[in-house]
Parts: sequence; C-alpha cells; structure tokens
Amino acid sequence: MEQKIKEVQEYFISKILNSQFIITHKEEYTWNLTIDEKYVFEIWMQNAPVYRKPKPVHGVNFMDLGFTDKQAIELDKILKPLYKEWVNDILIEKKRKELKELENI
Repeated sequence: MEQKIKEVQEYFISKILNSQFIITHKEEYTWNLTIDEKYVFEIWMQNAPVYRKPKPVHGVNFMDLGFTDKQAIELDKILKPLYKEWVNDILIEKKRKELKELENI
C-alpha cells in the first residue's frame, strides 16, 4: 500500500513540477492547483518556498505530497513569478482606485 501511495504522490508532484495544472482559485496566502480537472491541491504562497511541508489546508488536499527541498525550489521557480504578477496586478488596481478617489475630491 505504501508503494502505491508513493506512486500517486510522485504522479501529482510530476504534474505540478511540469506545470500541468490549472490555477483554479487565488487568495493572498494560498492558491488551488487543479490536476486532471479533478484533483485540487491548495498550495501556501506566502514566505515561499514553503512547499517543503505542504499541509492539507481547509480540507482541500486529499493527500500530503511531501515535496523535497529540491522539488520545493523547483515549484517556487514556477509559481513565484505568477504570484508576483498577480500581486502587482492587485496593487496596481488598488492604486488606480485610490487615484480615482483622490481625483474626485
């Protein structure tokens, strides 16, 4: 049984590290990565790379993937630029709203 679980973990880790996922939900601290249009893994995005010890967050993950340090760094290289772009977009929109409010004063 342990060998089968390890195989399934390796399957999902491989999919994630090969960017074979869809980001289905984004929040400030976590993102949901969906694999094969069915399996959702919530990944902690703050203070990355922290994927080394991913935990089931809010009951989303059905299994712990247990990324190694090397895999965590690889995942960080994939997700961090996307996360930074997303955060920048949010900050830019926030500043635009603030500017508009100031212009209306």
